[in-house]
Amino acid sequence: MEKGYIHLTREWRLGDVVNYRMGMPIRAIWAHSAASDLEGRVALERSPLIYCLEGIDHPGTILDLISIDPHNVSNEFQVEHNDKLLSGVGVSVLRGKGTVVDENGWENVLYRNNHPRPKA
Repeated sequence: MEKGYIHLTREWRLGDVVNYRMGMPIRAIWAHSAASDLEGRVALERSPLIYCLEGIDHPGTILDLISIDPHNVSNEFQVEHNDKLLSGVGVSVLRGKGTVVDENGWENVLYRNNHPRPKA
């Protein structure tokens, strides 16, 4: 393997199949600091896929208020395959522990002395 590519050299025949298995651990990744809109945000990667939160999966919750522990995703998130998604084609989703930050007490203030708490 060279620079992330596997080179297969052979004479291919109709019906040939290549099976390849690779480790796909769940990892937290951050954007470059020049992407200022992404500051303070983290994505979940399961090589080569990047996962995101979607509002349809969290009705009534502001996605910016959801928080995860990026240093513990390999222990707190699991892969689940769901055959009902994508019109029956199926897709693997990540399920794990997160918290929703409680916005109560922030009315008309920009700063305060106590740390934001998870929503009860």
